[in-house]
Amino acid sequence: MKIMNIIKKIIYFIPRLMLLAIFFVYVIFSILTYFDYFERYLYPLHFIQGKVQVISQNILIGPYPHFDELKKLQKETGIEVVISLLNTDLPPEEALYRREQKIAKKIGVELESFPLTYLKINGKHNSEMADAVAEYVRSIGDRTIYIHCYLGRHRVIFIRDQLRKKGLIDMVPALEMQDSGKL
Repeated sequence: MKIMNIIKKIIYFIPRLMLLAIFFVYVIFSILTYFDYFERYLYPLHFIQGKVQVISQNILIGPYPHFDELKKLQKETGIEVVISLLNTDLPPEEALYRREQKIAKKIGVELESFPLTYLKINGKHNSEMADAVAEYVRSIGDRTIYIHCYLGRHRVIFIRDQLRKKGLIDMVPALEMQDSGKL
């Protein structure tokens, strides 16, 4: 008799739990629709995300900027050119780059893409792209530039080091943006 009551309760609760589970799965997938926006702020990425750094008078490096961050960065520093190091062969980074194209057009900054891989950071492809970035930086003169990858930690540091080797920036340590947080 006791077992029958337990079975009845289980049969009673299983459909209700399934409906509740379906609801929560729907909510989760709704949020994941905008995962490229939330991903940066989720643990552990939020804690390993780099900060915007000033590496020369007219060059800043840092993480991928969303609309509000790029607008704030433009207002505070007067950036005119954004160099994206996102690898557009990867679907998530391609989606971010397409969004960035719309944002750049909307706020009036020039956007250039020099896609780097992050698995072989010192590989031949990245070295060729670093040379192209250096040549581009040299060609645009004193215009203010923001160079970014996704987290602002690996690919931008590689580019910073390459720009130093080519004499385009001083060997002075980078300064983090004050009062800007992570922008």
